[in-house]
Amino acid sequence: MNPVLFYLLQVIIASGILYGYYHLLLRNKRFHQYNRFYLIASVVISIIIPFLHIPVYFSRDEIHSPVIWQTLQTISYASPANETVGPVIPQPAEKPGINWQTVLYIIYIIAITVLVLRTLTSLYRLKKIIKNNPVEKLDGIYFISTIEPGTPYSFFKWLFWNKKIELHSAKGEQIFRHEVFHIQQKHSLDIIFLELVSALFWINPFFHLIKKEQKAIHEFLADQFALRKCDRWEYAELLLMQALQTAQRLVNPFFHNQIKRRIAMITNPSKTSHRYLRKLLVLPVTAFVVVLFAFQYRHTNDSLVNRADENITIVIDAGHGGVDPGAKSPDNRFTEAEINLAIAKMIKALAGEYNINVVMTRENDHLPGDATEITKGLENRVKIANNINPFVLVSIHLNSSLSQDKKEFSGVDAFISKNKYDAYNEKLASAILGEIAGIYRTRMEIQNRDHGVFVLENTSCPSILLECGYISHPDDIAFITSHPNQEKMARAILAGIVKFANDKASVKEDSLRDTVPQAPEVIYQVVKAPAKKSPTAEQLKTWMDAKTYGVWVDEKRIGNAELGKYKPSEFGYYNVSKLEKNARNYGKHYYQVDLMTHKYYEKSFPGGKAKIIKMIRYDSSYRPPIIEKVEKSLQGYKLKLIDEKTHVDSTHPLIVIDGKQMPGLTIAKIEGQINVNDILSINVFKDGEATAKYGQAGKHGVIDIVTKKNKQVQAVEVWVQDVADDKDDNVIFEKSEIEPSFPGGSTVWMKYFERNLNPDVPVENNAPEGSYTVWVQFVVKKDGSISDVKALTNHGFGMEQEAIRSIKNGPNWLPAIQNGRKVNAFRKMQL
Repeated sequence: MNPVLFYLLQVIIASGILYGYYHLLLRNKRFHQYNRFYLIASVVISIIIPFLHIPVYFSRDEIHSPVIWQTLQTISYASPANETVGPVIPQPAEKPGINWQTVLYIIYIIAITVLVLRTLTSLYRLKKIIKNNPVEKLDGIYFISTIEPGTPYSFFKWLFWNKKIELHSAKGEQIFRHEVFHIQQKHSLDIIFLELVSALFWINPFFHLIKKEQKAIHEFLADQFALRKCDRWEYAELLLMQALQTAQRLVNPFFHNQIKRRIAMITNPSKTSHRYLRKLLVLPVTAFVVVLFAFQYRHTNDSLVNRADENITIVIDAGHGGVDPGAKSPDNRFTEAEINLAIAKMIKALAGEYNINVVMTRENDHLPGDATEITKGLENRVKIANNINPFVLVSIHLNSSLSQDKKEFSGVDAFISKNKYDAYNEKLASAILGEIAGIYRTRMEIQNRDHGVFVLENTSCPSILLECGYISHPDDIAFITSHPNQEKMARAILAGIVKFANDKASVKEDSLRDTVPQAPEVIYQVVKAPAKKSPTAEQLKTWMDAKTYGVWVDEKRIGNAELGKYKPSEFGYYNVSKLEKNARNYGKHYYQVDLMTHKYYEKSFPGGKAKIIKMIRYDSSYRPPIIEKVEKSLQGYKLKLIDEKTHVDSTHPLIVIDGKQMPGLTIAKIEGQINVNDILSINVFKDGEATAKYGQAGKHGVIDIVTKKNKQVQAVEVWVQDVADDKDDNVIFEKSEIEPSFPGGSTVWMKYFERNLNPDVPVENNAPEGSYTVWVQFVVKKDGSISDVKALTNHGFGMEQEAIRSIKNGPNWLPAIQNGRKVNAFRKMQL
């Protein structure tokens, strides 16, 4: 059901239950003040309760009535809170034009507009009466004497009095006390509030009944006050003799239309029986409404989720959107953009259960930041992520292929950027794929995108692109457009992120506890000179198509037409690369052509020699001890660090981060401002050195912090004639900083062997009864392939051979990491 219609239905049912209790047990009873606030509260509760979605879990043994259980799930699960911030099930693309839902929305909005205009018209009439008649202020009340029909009545602090009624007569004094009470009790606030609510929810009959009852209760209260100084029978006679109608809807008229109920209330002095019990029974009725609409009912198994050890913030990027719908299903019913958004919203709706905060790059059908160009949308995605420095970024997409029925073009894939290598990217992808493998076909091999993954390359956190199936494959599209399956996919992604977060935290904690922070290391990267080649005249002509090709000459962008100025023989090298669909310039052109003139080629690779780049790289796990380092630097200086909690006194030093002065920032709060793992260096300036550099702002000293974002690596280019192979190519590490691991982790490893290891081999070979443990050692190469598999045990009976066979036939592993590079490493496994 449409979420707005479902919400209105919930409000109607909730208000109907609360009004029904009032009508049966509270109406026409003599506790009017209680009834006044009960009706207001019932309106507020009816509107707010459906927005709550508090999870409540039951085991299957605790579910005694399947019918009641299904009813509760149906009522609560599709609450508007879920529909608003949670998943949106993709619907078939509508044809242009007005559908029935649009017609209903238009009718509903027109009705609201008419009712609001009617209220505004009444306000205008009152304003006109005030303007056209004399106004006298009496003790904070604006007294307006008029001959308007329906007077006397009151509205906020204005009392509209009928000139025909003598104010100082007995009748006039009774009416005056009545209207003054309305003003003092601010009854007009109730009327305005209920007028607006009944206009906004005009389809709800119970809000109209509540509005009518509230006006009657106002009169009961005012009558009760007026009777303190007059006889009830005389007062009742006054109502009977002067019963009139008023043309004003927003006022409290003395001669109200519910004269019969008012007279009955005036002339019946008896107290209501069981008045306290009637009031107290409101609590279980309200609780019943909360039970129906505020809770989400789920099985206990649904609550068994691993939570992140610490609350983390992540970015979920729903790919495409706006002018870029992405791929379409073969029948054109679904677009990639809408399915991506549905999965992203589902992740956000469930993230709280996993101790995760989610920031989305887009929450509607537009490109991020309401961009109208794909390039600007990509830039906005990166800007959103880098502004909040999230723990990870996951970009949600769907794959596509022209082969719709082939199994190799089906299932879930994960991609990382080859141009921004980070071991954590692989670990993140592996953890998520390992969870998804339990619910759907998954390719465990993590793939690299060589070109154009703009979002992955330009974000500062671990980031992956997740293809949640092929929109071109019927099985995949049937799976991923199912609401329950979208929840499974979202939960698998969240569980993978939690696994990655907890593993990363434990590794970091161990390294801080057991090791000394590593000093910066010097590494060398070899860039070999490409073989010379010149394009043909036909190729140059082809590349002049600006819609298909973007052209760079000597690393400078040129207009495609400028290629006509060049001869093929002027170029010493060229390269043509196809852009991925997430490339920054995708849509402007689909291929990138890089050309080098002979002169530029010789400058880049003089003499055809290889280029070695010397790099100083800082250990990513290095965590500078900020406060300790600062305190040590300040020893013997006049600044005193007194408070152990804040480490500052009234004269704390100026803190500068990447050249930006941060007045008011204290030492203890540095970690709240920046990620300590991003700190590269800390320098302390004192006395004259500080004021010379920063003026009076540095008179108490300066702490200058430089982050890795500002200065991550230093590179020096060196030219050599002969280049030896990488020294680690033939080295096999017995222990590495990050050990090789099976894609998806130990859980997926065990599932793999449950499916692929034949447990009957020992029985078939007549092995004696008993328990056997087989140990196997093998090498995981830099490319993830397996080699040198051998058994370390010798039980016989085919056990070792079967274990070796299973490992050799398995998928590639995630290689070991040493000093930020992939290396060969031994691995021992117990089977």
